[in-house]
Amino acid sequence: MDIILYNPLSRNGRNQKIVDKLTLRLEKEGHEVIVFNLLDLSIDFVDMLKEKPLDARVIIVGGDGTLHRLVNYIQDKTINQEIFLYRGGTGNDFARSLHTKEKLIPIKQYLFNLPYTNINAKKHFFLNGVGLGLDGRVVYEVNETKGKKNKRNYFRKTMKTFFLFKPFKARIRLNNEEHEFNKAWMVTVMNSKYFGGGMRIAPKASRDNDDLYVIVVNKIPKVLLLLIFPIIYLGLHVYIKPFVKVYKTKALEVEANIDTYAQLDGEHLFPVNKMEIKR
Repeated sequence: MDIILYNPLSRNGRNQKIVDKLTLRLEKEGHEVIVFNLLDLSIDFVDMLKEKPLDARVIIVGGDGTLHRLVNYIQDKTINQEIFLYRGGTGNDFARSLHTKEKLIPIKQYLFNLPYTNINAKKHFFLNGVGLGLDGRVVYEVNETKGKKNKRNYFRKTMKTFFLFKPFKARIRLNNEEHEFNKAWMVTVMNSKYFGGGMRIAPKASRDNDDLYVIVVNKIPKVLLLLIFPIIYLGLHVYIKPFVKVYKTKALEVEANIDTYAQLDGEHLFPVNKMEIKR
């Protein structure tokens, strides 16, 4: 038995076609298939799974946003079946970090015991990363756009945000040290390498260990920021050390002097001026 869980809003609403094709393929292979809409709040899918065979496969069709909502729902719950991911999102940074070409990716081991952040007195678990500042504003612009959520639109919204966004003062406490930044563009904390649809923002990060990587972009002239933006895809921005600082830690606090935007696995929050992050 295969139980497909999907978000109909993912991939600009095109996930229904993906689910239909996957269902047809699995049924041709002789599988019994149940399809469940994750936005259907009338049914608790975890309770539903308790009544299904232990050897059933749970298949998530969606991307980073779908997975982010999922892990925040299941952290204190038990799912006995194996869980697989079938790529169905726009950015797919979680799937990209696993470096596999498999159609169905086993992911259960990565969905629990996650790092989390406390923002505005609420705990949020995250798979890929969280950020305060420029990346949060870009995510807000992309999520609120009426256009398609694709790399072209992400790039266009990023360029727009570069010109509108103003740096802020940030104070970071980590590893028994305190660091102050007077013109911070962004403070991003990563559990894995990628964000923004393939940008290698934390090239040494890996979800296979307990370390979080903190990337701070500070005091960089706007023109230079525009120029180095493309090299983030290669992870080469970390060598521009006068403007890019990288720290490794398991816990930190970030405080901004103003309310700004935050992003969590590509989901935005506003207003935010403080984050506590722990592994």
